[in-house]
Amino acid sequence: MASLLKYFRFDDFVALDEKTREIVGRFHYNLMSQAIPLELYNLPFKQRMSYYNWKYEIYIMTALIVYFIMYYIGKTMNKNIAEKVINKVIPVLREQFAHVGVGPIGGEEKLIRYGSSNRYITYGSGRLNVRSITVDVSLKNRQALPMLLLEYVLAFAFGMELPRDKVDVNIVLSEAARSKVQGFIFGVISKLQMKQMRDESYALSLTKTVDYPEDASLVIMSEQAEITSVVLPPIKNAIKAAAPILDVLSVADMPVQKPTSTSAFDKSVNHRTITLVTGTGDPEALAELINAVIEWVDFLSDVEFRADVVKKLKSVRDGERVKLKKAEDEQKAEEIATQLAADKAKARREKMSKMSPEEQRKFLQKENAKASKKKQKMIR
Repeated sequence: MASLLKYFRFDDFVALDEKTREIVGRFHYNLMSQAIPLELYNLPFKQRMSYYNWKYEIYIMTALIVYFIMYYIGKTMNKNIAEKVINKVIPVLREQFAHVGVGPIGGEEKLIRYGSSNRYITYGSGRLNVRSITVDVSLKNRQALPMLLLEYVLAFAFGMELPRDKVDVNIVLSEAARSKVQGFIFGVISKLQMKQMRDESYALSLTKTVDYPEDASLVIMSEQAEITSVVLPPIKNAIKAAAPILDVLSVADMPVQKPTSTSAFDKSVNHRTITLVTGTGDPEALAELINAVIEWVDFLSDVEFRADVVKKLKSVRDGERVKLKKAEDEQKAEEIATQLAADKAKARREKMSKMSPEEQRKFLQKENAKASKKKQKMIR
């Protein structure tokens, strides 16, 4: 019957008497699960559209409009925050570097690269002791409010870091500077980040922690007191101004990830890393701090510690290498013992495969007797 309806013309339907039209209309309602009053068939398209109940479509369209408005507002807020930070940093980079921006050298200048709606990057290169600097502004997912709320829930539920705006400044030293800057570990860290940095950074885990003398919200993580007294003064004023937004400022000759072998450890001998992580609350103080850190690299390339300090620093690194060598030796010994046991078991199986059942029985009895005597000797 359903297949016959597609051949049923509207003119034929109108020509039917009222009773028959009612029966056909009811059948069509049951078939299509949607009751359409018969009088609508004679109405113009516009009037039929106005008669339709658009409740669910209105809900969906309202939700989409609200989402896109929130997305636009969040994206605009992030863009304004990032540009406010980067516009303060750009003059510092122009003063300190030959090339500024993410565009090709000699090409069209492009100061900011928009990585996403919550990530903005600028770049500088061409300096005596600093090969390059990358300023990476990472912001909350304001453009995706449901995702931001989920991040907060997960942070509270599992003790994770709360979403926040931050600036990661990655400074890559030149080859000349890496050969001149002595190997040491020093950092000024926010107390809120202290435990996390000690847990996550192999380099900072080798330091001792003391309170920062001029700000209770900061700590100093350093290998030696003399290192602190030498390297801190040139950046002291910049740190004081940026203390409310400072998370991490560190210099290290050891990697963040702990080496798992002596070869990896040896490759990190000439490792020199300067890490700067801050908030976005005070762009002017951030720009001053970045300027001070860049000039700090020049200072560090000329620093020479006393012989006994250098000796202690070397002793720590030698001790770390000895630990890795010991772990490697133990692993090799375990692998050799495992291989010997496997070879011995294989030889035993081959030997038994050539025996008769009676010979196998006697062989196993002999092995059990030896094992029993050995166990008795161990007990005594």
